[in-house]
Amino acid sequence: MVKVGIINTFTSNIQSVINAITVMGFKNFETLNSYDDYNSSFSHIIFPGVGTFESNMKIIIDRKIDRIINEAFDNDLYYLGICIGMQVLATNGKENGNHKGLNIIKGSVQKLSVSNYRLPHIAWNEVDITKNDKLLKEINNKESFYFVHSYFFNANYDKNIVGITNYNNSFASIIKRNNFYGVQFHPEKSQVQGLRIIKNFLDLK
Repeated sequence: MVKVGIINTFTSNIQSVINAITVMGFKNFETLNSYDDYNSSFSHIIFPGVGTFESNMKIIIDRKIDRIINEAFDNDLYYLGICIGMQVLATNGKENGNHKGLNIIKGSVQKLSVSNYRLPHIAWNEVDITKNDKLLKEINNKESFYFVHSYFFNANYDKNIVGITNYNNSFASIIKRNNFYGVQFHPEKSQVQGLRIIKNFLDLK
């Protein structure tokens, strides 16, 4: 049975993710505020976005959410990190200094190089799919999703990159390692195509 844990770091509006999965009729989920809320009944973990790398990592460590994520990875659970939920999987983040990440997917979170473009990158933008994946079932190549960010995940290895997006320069907008996924955009705010990705994630087994 699919049971979803939605990580709450109190830096983001997780209600938009809850709304997205409930509108699809999915009800078997619980909010994870700390490791105390976690148990072996969960099959899928969602980490919603928003907030800085540093502030999220501090909350992750203080509330032992790192144990949730690491145990989920070790036990082959399915994970979907949205925006900062993707970025904390990196080795380190260079937002307001240099901070350690969870090091689950090798790479560094760096500021977008935008030249004459505006930051933050707030826009609907295309995702160029680089690898076939079940997460992207019925998603067309170069489909547009909603982005809000100033930093990107600079992955060490191309094998972890599933989709890329261009905003002055190309950056990884979908990453993957084993059953762990990260998306830089916000599927919960990306209308029909975003809901399709969330549904595809919930269907993974």
